Amino acid sequence: MKILKKKLFEITGKYNQKNTQFPFTRTVEAFNEKHAIETVLSLFGSEHKTKRRNIEINEVKPASSESKNEKPITEKIEEKIQKPVKTQKKDEKEEKKAEKESKE
Repeated sequence: MKILKKKLFEITGKYNQKNTQFPFTRTVEAFNEKHAIETVLSLFGSEHKTKRRNIEINEVKPASSESKNEKPITEKIEEKIQKPVKTQKKDEKEEKKAEKESKE
């Protein structure tokens, strides 16, 4: 059985929304170029409510993790899953309390 590893891909293109074109560049983790394109189409559909026919992919190229400071989308999702929103708010409140106490 062959083990597939995910790679980083940088995808550039543009999407149409209400007769206006918006350029984009996305970095995604995927098994291959076809999977990376599918991921971007899915993300734009869910985030911007854009139909696939309104998304134009211009370039798909492998991206090195060093060349891009931005975290891949899968890492962002994993961070949100690992740390629930309620604990994030509690942590923010505790930090504010600590700041107020240190100022006094």
